[in-house]
Amino acid sequence: MNCNIFKIKVYDYLDGEIIDEVLLLSIQQHLEECTCCNDLYKTKIKVKEQFTSELTYKNILFASRNIQVMNEIKSDYYKDSIFNRLSLYLKRNRFKFVGHFVVIALSIFFITNLKYSISVFENSVFQIESKLNISLKLKSINEIEDNIPDGMWLYNNKILVKDVHNLRIYDLKTREYVSVNDEVNGYLDDFTISRDGKKIIYKYSVTERKENPYWIYNVENKTKIQLNSKEDIWDVSFDDTGRYIIGEIANLTPQKFIIVDTSKGTSNIIDTKTFDFKLNSNDPIQISNSYSLDGKNIFFKLTTWRAVSLTLSDNYKYGIYKYSLKYPTTVEPLLWLKDNGDSILKYDIIDNGKSIIFNGKYHGELGVFIFNLESKNVKNALTNLKIANTNILFLNYELSSDKTKIAYSIKLSEENSIGKYNIYTAILSGDTLYGDIKICSDMASIIDPIFIDKRSSGWSLDNKQLLLTTSEMPESNDDPFAAIHNSITYKYRYFLVTFN
Repeated sequence: MNCNIFKIKVYDYLDGEIIDEVLLLSIQQHLEECTCCNDLYKTKIKVKEQFTSELTYKNILFASRNIQVMNEIKSDYYKDSIFNRLSLYLKRNRFKFVGHFVVIALSIFFITNLKYSISVFENSVFQIESKLNISLKLKSINEIEDNIPDGMWLYNNKILVKDVHNLRIYDLKTREYVSVNDEVNGYLDDFTISRDGKKIIYKYSVTERKENPYWIYNVENKTKIQLNSKEDIWDVSFDDTGRYIIGEIANLTPQKFIIVDTSKGTSNIIDTKTFDFKLNSNDPIQISNSYSLDGKNIFFKLTTWRAVSLTLSDNYKYGIYKYSLKYPTTVEPLLWLKDNGDSILKYDIIDNGKSIIFNGKYHGELGVFIFNLESKNVKNALTNLKIANTNILFLNYELSSDKTKIAYSIKLSEENSIGKYNIYTAILSGDTLYGDIKICSDMASIIDPIFIDKRSSGWSLDNKQLLLTTSEMPESNDDPFAAIHNSITYKYRYFLVTFN
C-alpha cells in the first residue's frame, strides 16, 4: 500500500468500516513502516476525539467526517472550546469555508433542539434506507452442507436441481427430492422458472416421439399441465406476473412470436415480417430474449450482423424493441447501440417501465447500464458504487423479485483474481444503484445466481435471501477431453446469504 491510498482509506479505518482482511492487514503494515502516515493517523485520531466529544448530546452521536474540514484543521492549533477552534479555523481560511461553519453551527442547533429526531447511521446503506424505505444489511452467509447437484433457488427453501435427464426439487427442510418430469427415456431440452419461483416451464424430448410439448409445473401443489400450443417453440420465458408465457416459433424466417395465456389456455401468434425496425440497412437480423411485464407488451433484443472487422464482436449491433398487442403492425425501437463492439447480454424493464437495465458493453466500457426511456440517457449504474473504477473482465447481474435489489458478479482483471469472482448486492431505486455490499471475493468458477438469457432468480420470494452456487472441478481426471465428453463430475457448493 502506498501513502496516497492510505490517506483515502484512513477515515474508513478510523471508523472501523473496513471488513476486508487483506486491506486491513495492508493498512496496519503500512502504519508500522511509514512514519509520516503514522503521524497523520495519530493526528486524525485527535481530530476525531475533539469533534465527537463536542458534538455529542445525551449519548446521541453526530459524526461529521467531511474530508476537507478534517484535512485543513490541525490539532496543534486547538484551544479549549469549540468556538475558539472554529474561530481560528475560519480566520485561517477566510470566506473559502464559510459553508462548513454554517453546516456545523446548524448541526449543533438541531442536536440541542431535536432530542428524538436523530438516528445513528452505521453506513451509507442506512441513509438510503431512510429515504427509500428499503433495507439491505448483510446478516449471515451459511454454506448448505447437503450434497446437492447443479441447481438454482426457487422459494421456501427449495432448490431446483437439474441434469441432462431430470428436473427435481430439493427441499432443504425435509431433505427430500420431488421429481418434476415423469419421463425417463429422454433428455431435458429447455426450461425456465417464473420470477416468483412458483412455476416451472420445461420441455422434455424423447427421440422416438414426433412431438415434445412444453409442460408447466406448479411448485406449490405439485401438478402440471401441457402448454396449449401446436407450434414448436423455443426461448420461452414467463412474464413478470407468471400468467403469460412468451416464446419464439422455431426455424422460421422471418421469426414469429407466440404469447400464451396460461389462465385461459389461449395463444396469440405474432408475425414479425410486417415490423419496420427502422434500420438503414438490409443486414441479417436475429430476434431473441423476448420478455413481457404483464402480457400486454413484448420486449425483445434485436441483433444485426455485418462484416466490418476481423474482430468478431465488432460485426454485431444490438438493440431493444417493444411490440404492443394493441398495435399489431408496429414495433417501437427503444434502445440502439451504435458503436462497434458494444453489446447487450441480458436486460430487464425496471422503474415501472421507465427504464431498461442491461449488462454488456457501452462506449467500450463493461458494466451494468441503465437506459432512461424518457431522457434517452444511458449511464453506468456502478459509477456511484465502490467497484466503479475496478478493471472488469466480465460482469453479470440478477434482480430480486420486486426489482428493488440487485446482485451482481464481477470477474476482475488483477493477476491474483483471474478466474475468480466478487459478488456484490445493492439497492435499486429508479435508475440508480445505492449502497453496495460486498458479499464475497475470489470465488472460483462462480455459477452466481445469474443467467445470461434466462430470468431465473437466485433471490428468495421475500427478497431477503440469495443463493450462490459454485462448482469445483475434480483434482484429477484421466480423460483429457472430459469436458467435451460430459464425463466430469463437478462438486457443487451452495451458500445461502441472508439479509435483515
